[in-house]
Amino acid sequence: MMEFYLLDASLNIITIIDNYKSAIWTSRYFKPGDFELYIPANAELLQTIERGQIIVRTDNVTAGAFIESIKVDTDAEDGNYITIKGKSLASILARRIVWTQTTYNGDFEKTVRCLVADNMIEPDDADRTISVVGLADPIGYSELIKVQFTGDTVEKAVQSLLEPRKLGYDVFVDIEHKKLNFGILQGVDRSYNQQANPWIIFSPEYDNLISTSYSNDDSKYSNVAQVAGEGQGIGRKKTVVGSAEGLSRYELFVDARNQSTNSGEIDETTYLANLATKGAEKLAERVTVEKISSNVAPNIGHKFGEDYFLGDVVEVINEYGLQMTPRVTEVTECQDDTGYTCIPKFAAD
Repeated sequence: MMEFYLLDASLNIITIIDNYKSAIWTSRYFKPGDFELYIPANAELLQTIERGQIIVRTDNVTAGAFIESIKVDTDAEDGNYITIKGKSLASILARRIVWTQTTYNGDFEKTVRCLVADNMIEPDDADRTISVVGLADPIGYSELIKVQFTGDTVEKAVQSLLEPRKLGYDVFVDIEHKKLNFGILQGVDRSYNQQANPWIIFSPEYDNLISTSYSNDDSKYSNVAQVAGEGQGIGRKKTVVGSAEGLSRYELFVDARNQSTNSGEIDETTYLANLATKGAEKLAERVTVEKISSNVAPNIGHKFGEDYFLGDVVEVINEYGLQMTPRVTEVTECQDDTGYTCIPKFAAD
């Protein structure tokens, strides 16, 4: 059964929450998750709990979320209850913007970590510092990149770099050292396509797939982007990302006028590379969306958090033989009077 520590803003443990009616905890790979606790009301808890505090799972003390909403309902027949809601700690990246126009040219992983460090850990303006934020260990992802940001939230900037590369992110609790550490996630391939890791298979044949919902949608699909940067009219600097022809070509215009050469400070090659990056980001948002969500038997075959994890690639085969090797992009865990359920959602890479 899930239980929760309640932490203050300095990451000190205040109390444990274990007497709840229901708990819903949703983890996401590409963006912040959320939670909801439905708790019988009592005066002590109401005097203790506040918005801005942190909930941490006792079965995984690195997983936490900010309390954003507290609602109290009273009913003479059904009893009095507190509903607590909030977003995972990864949502802290939305509290800061890329304050000044910044161009990164070099190692990809260092760029992502610098976005966090430059705007949350060691910003030029001390008022922007969040003292509890730190960096988790790097994962060793190697790639060279040229990119420019200005005005975007750190959350949006980080997501725009990670998602096209099938990388996720999270912010992990370190209670001992009083830190919330940003880290990049890289899922593991556990499908039939590899031999290095044990296969994770969800199928009625193994009695671990209760239901599935499958969809395939290309209504927003684009594969060629014209990206226009600074300048006016036909004098705007432009580049094209993607290649296709005839009926298979779906075009998209990307207005990237917020990308600047800083009056020639950034050379033409680097600037066009920055535009191309923006175009690739937008095309990554307009792919064919193939999704399959499933209700799996939580105690049969494979257990989330032990056998497979958020971001992993698994094998899913439904009763009609539809077979996919999707990525686990979201997992909702529910605990209530009826027991524990685990509902993963998948998306094709």
